[in-house]
Amino acid sequence: MEIKSSIKIEDGISVLAYPDYLQSLNGVDRIGYFVDGSLWMPFVVRKKSFLKWIELYSPVFGAKSVEAERTFLNQCVKKCREDFNVSHIISTNTALFDCYPDEAIYCKWGSYVVDLTQSEEQLFNALHSKHRNVIRKAASNGLLIFRGKEYARDVVSLMNETSARQGDKYTFGDKFIENLNKLGDNADWWIVKDADGNIHGSAIFLWSKGASCYY
Repeated sequence: MEIKSSIKIEDGISVLAYPDYLQSLNGVDRIGYFVDGSLWMPFVVRKKSFLKWIELYSPVFGAKSVEAERTFLNQCVKKCREDFNVSHIISTNTALFDCYPDEAIYCKWGSYVVDLTQSEEQLFNALHSKHRNVIRKAASNGLLIFRGKEYARDVVSLMNETSARQGDKYTFGDKFIENLNKLGDNADWWIVKDADGNIHGSAIFLWSKGASCYY
């Protein structure tokens, strides 16, 4: 196994493996990729005060079996111990595996995928009735949806208001916008406005061609 600072990203690979996405994360000291033959996985190194740790944001790419994945993950842990002076390794809720490395503290985690190739009617009917009613009400009240990079500051402003209301001191700023915009068409900024121009909601969608989209 080797550590690479970059890797060729092809269509069909999750945007969470893109170097520009990993660099956009708060508090990242460096990024890299575990590589062993056709198997690979990105990682980030974080630092805070005297602590340093590794975080994983995507699954193992190229694994043909559970055992191949387990062997790869064990090699990753060994490589971390040999090459990085880190206190621990964390797998986030977007890095879903079919197994876990030896001696890991783990838990079962469920997620789901929505097939966006379905028709708009199929997607709408699959929503919970509560959400369908909210959407119908928003439409009847004249709320409008806008998409574009020119709305990035509006999105971030609403995110910061929400964070402050929840007691979070961290704020998103120009660097956050700049980093996500490096993803080009793979990062979409959306807002919801009423007829008077007041913003009622916002969202960021991160996606990659032939793969998946994250909200």
